[in-house]
Amino acid sequence: MTPHDDQDKDADPDNLYRFVNQAPVGLLDMRGDGAILLMNPTAAQVLMPFAVNGVLDNLFNALGTQGAELRTACTAKAGRLGVLVHGFRVHRDGDTIGPAGAPTTLGVTITRAAPDRLFAALSDLSDLVVAERAALAAQARADQASAAKSRYLAGTSHELRQPLTAILGFADVMHQAVFGPLPARYAVYAGHILESARHLHALINDILDLSKIEAGEMVLEPGRVVLSEVVARCRRLTEEHARQAGVTVHDRLPETLDFVADSRRVHQVLLNLVSNAIKFTPEGGSVTVAALAEDDGTVVITVSDTGIGIPPEDVTLVLEPFGQSIAGRKRRDGTGLGLTIARALTEAHGGTLTLESIVTQGTTVTLRFPVGTLPAERVSPAAG
Repeated sequence: MTPHDDQDKDADPDNLYRFVNQAPVGLLDMRGDGAILLMNPTAAQVLMPFAVNGVLDNLFNALGTQGAELRTACTAKAGRLGVLVHGFRVHRDGDTIGPAGAPTTLGVTITRAAPDRLFAALSDLSDLVVAERAALAAQARADQASAAKSRYLAGTSHELRQPLTAILGFADVMHQAVFGPLPARYAVYAGHILESARHLHALINDILDLSKIEAGEMVLEPGRVVLSEVVARCRRLTEEHARQAGVTVHDRLPETLDFVADSRRVHQVLLNLVSNAIKFTPEGGSVTVAALAEDDGTVVITVSDTGIGIPPEDVTLVLEPFGQSIAGRKRRDGTGLGLTIARALTEAHGGTLTLESIVTQGTTVTLRFPVGTLPAERVSPAAG
């Protein structure tokens, strides 16, 4: 006996009847107008709570206004064979119709088998809908908690910033001996205070930026950005850091390259990336800032280093808030917010930030800024 013979034996009418009769899905055989010719017990069970006046002779009529929508959808595809409607949801009005515990949502799929013959499959989606609503409610609660956290961080950060500004000012005065020299030990202490205060100030600024981004309150002020000027400022600010680390910073920029963006935020992004690159590049290594304009006007900026690189499993992590690579966690001198903020600021411009890295060879971060003006919803009204 061939395999084909086995299939013929298994597909006899009795087996087919048992299959349809015991199927966990409601199955209906109908005329083109929705008149029910045959239905299995599951169909009767799940459909009865939805039926108008308990009548089950026509699917479209039984489902009331939602059945009328189904009828319209099928009529619109008159003459077409195959699937006409897939996953259409029919909702019962709570428990006011049908017995308690009966299905509250049906999933309906209708197929045209012949010009005037429709097959329908009915599924009880009640549990799925309950799970979806629970997930949406949980997401709403999580969003509210995140917004509350952002407001708290913003408020706390503002409160910390005020006294910290005074600490920075007085520590700087002492460190520079503006009113006369300090004893050697006190001068060292003043330097430590100043360094720690600057680190805390940077952390507070990062937290404020992150809270604004998460709350959707980051406001951009677009204008003409001359990239060579922005990069020059970054190099000046990181020059001492690079010298102490024994790292050389290069740039490869076109003679003229400008675009529309928030200059202060672009500078913040590049300064963060260059500082990060210097931090994780061993002595004798280099950091390179390069840029080009593509044919469609998109500005592409890369910050590459010859540093220690990032393990593949940490690449996604370092782009998340407070995420740090193994090397970053060992240093304990960063917040894990820099790349998150850099990416968010780039995306706020309608651009993208991507990161590629090879351990022991280095890392390249690529920024892409689209041509033209910023999207209206991301622009400060004051920027006009």
